Amino acid sequence: MKRKSIHFCHLTDSHLGNRQYGLLERFDDFARALSYSINSCINLRPDFVIMTGDLFENAKPQAPELRQAVKILGKLQEAEIPLIISQGNHDVSYSRARRYGGDILEFLADLDIGIQYIQDEIAYIELDDEKTVQILAVNYYGKRTDKILQQLIRQNSSELEAFKGLKLLMIHAFVEGMPGATDVKLRTIKRGNFDYIAVGHLHERWENKTHHIYCPGSTEHTSVSEWKQPERGLYDVRNVRIDDHWVSEVEYVPISTREKIEYTHKFRSTSVTEIREEAEAILLKNDKTDAIVRFVFQGDYKGKEHPFINLEYFKHIPKKALHTIIVPKFLEVEKKGIAKKILTKREAYEGLITRNYELPSKLTDDYISLIEDSIRIIEGNAKISHQETLLDKRYSQFAKNLIVKSSEEG
Repeated sequence: MKRKSIHFCHLTDSHLGNRQYGLLERFDDFARALSYSINSCINLRPDFVIMTGDLFENAKPQAPELRQAVKILGKLQEAEIPLIISQGNHDVSYSRARRYGGDILEFLADLDIGIQYIQDEIAYIELDDEKTVQILAVNYYGKRTDKILQQLIRQNSSELEAFKGLKLLMIHAFVEGMPGATDVKLRTIKRGNFDYIAVGHLHERWENKTHHIYCPGSTEHTSVSEWKQPERGLYDVRNVRIDDHWVSEVEYVPISTREKIEYTHKFRSTSVTEIREEAEAILLKNDKTDAIVRFVFQGDYKGKEHPFINLEYFKHIPKKALHTIIVPKFLEVEKKGIAKKILTKREAYEGLITRNYELPSKLTDDYISLIEDSIRIIEGNAKISHQETLLDKRYSQFAKNLIVKSSEEG
């Protein structure tokens, strides 16, 4: 008998191994947030859990975060809850994975701890001895994700159309409508006729209920820009079959994280001494136990020296906070009228190379091309199959140039 309801949990972007601010406490915070999330899932008793990328902060995680992952994710296996994961940009080094035959997520899947890793393919989750849930998971491709998704939908169109059970899409990308540049367009997603689109990559909670698209955001804050949305969490998704279609009831489940606070203060004082005294009073007044606290100091300043020459001194005034960030935003009145020439990226690269390395002009273009090619690869704008060829070609040219240069100098 086919099931009339299916229940799963969706989380993303745990970034295990993130040693934010160089603090051991923050390293532990990211593991604690994932552990809290997994415990929440176990308490909800879903049929399975999906995670849409960036399990790790680094594509080559160290032993401590690997041990964290095995210990935390292994709890789902003990509870007999399958975990399905897909790829994020932090999880994978493309050239390394191709050269050495697999990435870190494949390694975890090989450990037999209840993890199923899906890459650019359709997979099935069996419930009640039937293939009830169909999942298409797409690897991370940056700006090329939309094109890759189109190809996968087209190649698997017959299988996607024939399946009448619950149909999921897992992607790690910026979907149209999200803040920032678009990696995947809505019209591409709609072609697959998915019942639930699980998204990772954006670190804040984002939903498009009309098109069944959900991104729970990261399980911990990876940057100050995410503080505007202090809540972190995951989705509890309960699906019911009504007539010939699935209806999803999606509930956001908050998880506990370390407190982060921002204070903005505008100085009324004008002398360096008075500003320092006022700043010290503000820092002490807003010293919050175990929190990460960010102070933004504003005001007009007309002196020749910056009032916060020794920022490290002010960072250590609060004693209760875990970590203090100080951002001075002073308007130096006398300099407001000075216009600066805006350089193009290429001019900036050329200036850095010629000033720092004193290279002859005939080599400058080669080095700038390497920088540009490297950026294209990082941003996902170079085909994976061309990456190593691209870099090998550049480095070979540099080697030849250096040999010629050495022989000329000799």
